[in-house]
Amino acid sequence: MLAFREMLGHIRNGFPSRWTSALTISLLSVLDFISFIGLIWWFAMKGDFALIPGAITILATIYLACVAILGILAFGFGKLRSVRAAVLFYLSIGLFFLLNGILGLSGRIFSPWPWILIWIFTLGVVLTNFSREYYGQKKSPDDEGEG
Repeated sequence: MLAFREMLGHIRNGFPSRWTSALTISLLSVLDFISFIGLIWWFAMKGDFALIPGAITILATIYLACVAILGILAFGFGKLRSVRAAVLFYLSIGLFFLLNGILGLSGRIFSPWPWILIWIFTLGVVLTNFSREYYGQKKSPDDEGEG
């Protein structure tokens, strides 16, 4: 719980106003939950709970609209590279499902393996930037002279 509170404080400090940080935290939470559920559905439950490709396309479009709002906040107002990298991660997930829905409408099979490599890479970028930002925030001015 303490780590979660520290992460939220880190995100709050990366945005100039309270409404931008609150909207960013809300969008990150919603997109993270939806991404998790969507990927679990795709890899584990797609056969049991099938969705028509049109529904996948519509849901992916709504998801990408939320990603666009997060992108405007992250690139226009925020200064955290980790949040900007998270936008790219969510964008890749949204595009994955959008392409899956569009190709499903024409009856084509969609391979997830190139996308898995993209997700691993972007998550690595997110975590690397977050650890650099978080460590830099916790570093005191006295520590910078040592080394």
